[in-house]
Amino acid sequence: RGMYRFASHALAGLVSRLAQPDAIAAISSANQSSLSRILHEGSIQPLVSLAYSKSQDDRRNACNAMANLALKEDFQKKIVKEGGIRRLNQLCFQDAESDDVKFFVALALARVAQNRTLREEMLGVNNSRGEEADSTTHTSTLSALLHLARPPPDNPPRAQRQAVEALALLALEEQLHSKLVNLDVLRHLLRQAAPGTLPDFRRTALKALLAVWHGALREPRTEGSVDVQGLAREMGVLAGE
Repeated sequence: RGMYRFASHALAGLVSRLAQPDAIAAISSANQSSLSRILHEGSIQPLVSLAYSKSQDDRRNACNAMANLALKEDFQKKIVKEGGIRRLNQLCFQDAESDDVKFFVALALARVAQNRTLREEMLGVNNSRGEEADSTTHTSTLSALLHLARPPPDNPPRAQRQAVEALALLALEEQLHSKLVNLDVLRHLLRQAAPGTLPDFRRTALKALLAVWHGALREPRTEGSVDVQGLAREMGVLAGE
C-alpha cells in the first residue's frame, strides 16, 4: 500500500507542474510506462483502493491520477470496469467541500465519456431504454454529473464545465436522449452553449443540442429518443425562464 501511495503522490506532483487552467496536461510516454508498471502492469486497482483512504489528500491524489490515466483508451476501459467510475461518483458527494476532488472527478468522467464505446457502460445502463442502474444513489454517474454541473457557487467553474462537457458527450447517444432531457440536462447544455463560453466546451454543447433535435425529428424514432412535441415544450419552458 505504501507503494500505491507513493505512486499517487508522485503522479500528482508531476501533474501540478504541467497543469493548464482547465485541464491536466498529458504525461510523457516514459512516465505513462513507469506508472503502468507500478500499477500492477496496468491495473488501476491500487488507485481505486487509495481512493477509499481515510485521508482526503490520498483520495484527491487518487482522483488526480485517474483523471490523468483517462487520457488513454486502455485506462478509460479499466476505470469503467475496475470500479473507478463507482468510486469517482461517490467522491463527488463525499468530498463535496474539496474543489480539487470535484474537478478531478468531473475531468475523469468527461475524458471517459469521450470514448463512445463506453458511454452506456459508464452509466451502468442495463436495458435498451437507456435506464441507468441504481440511478437514485450516489454511485450513479448521472447523479454525480448533475451534481457537478450546477453553476457556481455550488461548484467551481472548472469542475462545472467538465461535468457539462461529459453530459454533452453522453447526449450524442440517441438512446439516452429521453432520460437526459427528463433529468433537465438541456438547461446545462444551453448554458454551456451560450456566447462567452470557452470555445471547445461551447462546441460540444452545441453538437449535443443538435443531436437531440435531430433524434427528435428522425422518422422512425429511435427507442430512447425524445418526441419532437415534448422537446419543443421543454425548450419553450427554458426559453421563458
